[in-house]
Amino acid sequence: MSFVEIVERISNQVGYELERRYARPSVKIPFPIKLSYAIELWCNELEISNHISSYILQGCQLPAVKEWTEFIWQEAIQDKKTWKIPILGAELPTLIQTENQFYCQINLFLQRMNIRIGHMKVIALIAFGMTAVGYWLYKTNYQKQVQQIKQPTFRQESRQNEYVSSYPQPIAHTITKQFLVLVISASQADFLESLEAKRAIDINDAERLYKFTKYLWIGSESEFNQKQANLKNYSVTAEKSEYDINLVCLDLKQSEEGFKPSINQLDRYDAFRKLPDLVVNFTISDRLQMEAYENFEVYNR
Repeated sequence: MSFVEIVERISNQVGYELERRYARPSVKIPFPIKLSYAIELWCNELEISNHISSYILQGCQLPAVKEWTEFIWQEAIQDKKTWKIPILGAELPTLIQTENQFYCQINLFLQRMNIRIGHMKVIALIAFGMTAVGYWLYKTNYQKQVQQIKQPTFRQESRQNEYVSSYPQPIAHTITKQFLVLVISASQADFLESLEAKRAIDINDAERLYKFTKYLWIGSESEFNQKQANLKNYSVTAEKSEYDINLVCLDLKQSEEGFKPSINQLDRYDAFRKLPDLVVNFTISDRLQMEAYENFEVYNR
């Protein structure tokens, strides 16, 4: 199968899957979710292992990378650019529209590759570039550290001729109640205050929580109580910082797989949209120093 055919197939698959899951006009799927899903498809297509795929997807969550891909996406879909030209003596600047050269070059490239122009094609191409760069970074930088970062170690039992992972084994019984902690920038104070005043979470709140969450953690009630015991030590009582955070602590009536680590962004987004039906109660912490979330073993949203 040619590269062009793979691009077509992946872009169609992304579009179909999103339409199937969110076939409602009111639901606008964020670009990062589309991009993450396209990267997963490329990793499957190129037979990249799950470990390396996770490394690539985690890299895409870095703030600088997210800003860069968002910029490319916005430039690639806007055919015109608006410039503000200040005029001497005028109260407001004059707005002038010009052709977006980046957009023109992207479309020229697609035409030369015989790829039909469309937003999903652009996403598929950006995802291919991110997959290639992430794989290269893994091969050049990551392999030296692979034994130290999230890798299972194995021990040989003296009485059995088998290897057992040192990762904790699954709990035999089902945990019905879970506590979810979301790390959100204190700059979202207005949203958090309105959420606290409502004392309820609707679908719009759930989608905004997904957007604003930087890190998260999920665990049992006993684990939660132990980890949040000394949060008061991190209260912001004097000078505020742009790095300050709030912790949104949600009491869930049952466990939800989509909040666990190493989940793709489509499933993560689905999990957040289930919050109105899952949340029994929630609290929002006071403004805290950034170091407060180190009490929890948080992971990227």
